[in-house]
Amino acid sequence: MADTREICWQTPDLTIILTIEADQIVRLKEIKPVNEKTISPRSSLFSESSLPLTEIRLAGEGTDDTKSSKTLVCGAVTKRLKYRSHQESASDQQQFLEITSHDDVSKLTVTATLVAYTGTPVLRSFAKVQNEGDKNIILCQVTSLVVGGLTGGSREWFHDYVASSATNTWF
Repeated sequence: MADTREICWQTPDLTIILTIEADQIVRLKEIKPVNEKTISPRSSLFSESSLPLTEIRLAGEGTDDTKSSKTLVCGAVTKRLKYRSHQESASDQQQFLEITSHDDVSKLTVTATLVAYTGTPVLRSFAKVQNEGDKNIILCQVTSLVVGGLTGGSREWFHDYVASSATNTWF
């Protein structure tokens, strides 16, 4: 696509590719260890598996046009989060990528932070949501990372990944 920009974040151990299309939504296209080949999705249902980097749901605003109550994707606010900026930084053993997006309707700014650790292909993520408006907002849900296309590599794709999350009371 001519209107697509890419942010390719290369750490010593990982390559992360984000895309920003004409709609200005930041999507996670790929996470892979350095020097690994790109795995194309094998679904006949879609040609692209990237999803918005961060998902947001507010009280009174559900999904836009997709029934997704159990998948936690396709929120109405998410489709309004537009890319503002990104910034890379590093310390001795960590590399950071901060991606900032903003919703003009709710006046929310979301900063998604990706952290990579030197010596291991591990990615940590967290998100900060800031209300820049003058109205109170009830934040019902925020994800720190949404990854699509995991099933495209092999028949036993579930052995190719380890997903960990902190125990919390939200679910």
